[in-house]
Amino acid sequence: MGQLSISVVIPVFNAEKYLRQAICSALEQTLVPHEIIIVDDGSSDSSLEIASSFGPAVTCLSQQHQGPSAARNLATTRSTGDWIAFLDADDYWFPDKLARQTAAIQADPTIGLVYTGITQLSPDGTSHNLQAKSPLWVKNRFAFEDPIFPLTVMARRSLLIEHPWPDSFKSSEDWWLFYRLSRITDFAAIPEPTAVYRLHSESLTSKDWKSVLHYAEMVSRDIQNDFTGFHKILLRRKTNSRLFASASQIG
Repeated sequence: MGQLSISVVIPVFNAEKYLRQAICSALEQTLVPHEIIIVDDGSSDSSLEIASSFGPAVTCLSQQHQGPSAARNLATTRSTGDWIAFLDADDYWFPDKLARQTAAIQADPTIGLVYTGITQLSPDGTSHNLQAKSPLWVKNRFAFEDPIFPLTVMARRSLLIEHPWPDSFKSSEDWWLFYRLSRITDFAAIPEPTAVYRLHSESLTSKDWKSVLHYAEMVSRDIQNDFTGFHKILLRRKTNSRLFASASQIG
């Protein structure tokens, strides 16, 4: 297999505080990506100006505020790489992320998606590493929760064109998409963290947890439609228990 062509996709909405670090982490990869596409999703701050300041190193697109799914879909359709690596504007990568994922793909060309562990960074500066579980464990877990993070995912562009991000969900859209992809393609995992997921008060989970719970319930019901009988009943109870436990901690 020759060199992979990787398009980096970064949706942005009012992320001026963190965006520059996110872009720099993509530009400073040991394996240089084919392109970096940033979609400004109707920001009212200086996010677009910050992205544009990188000049021809990044491609900047703009749209009216439609949410991250629509932004990712726009970038995917405009991309020219064979693989898409997703990065959120308030997070960042370690320098060897794309190189390690490329090695995993070259080791098994049948896979359609590769994910990794993450480092969670708290507002006080403390961090916590989360190892990525095996693809078999993850695929079983998708029935009632999403155990992987978008900023760790690299997937085949052809799959994402055929199965785009669902723009009807304003959150938990990654759960829905990755579950659907898990049913049609093989996954690979890099257990160690290759990316930093930032916990902060501006996140959607912190600002509007009721909306987050609402869309998680919608996604869970959609997934449960793939199951029948007693298995479906048990799955619904397990999912509802997890969702309301999470809501009680946030709220």
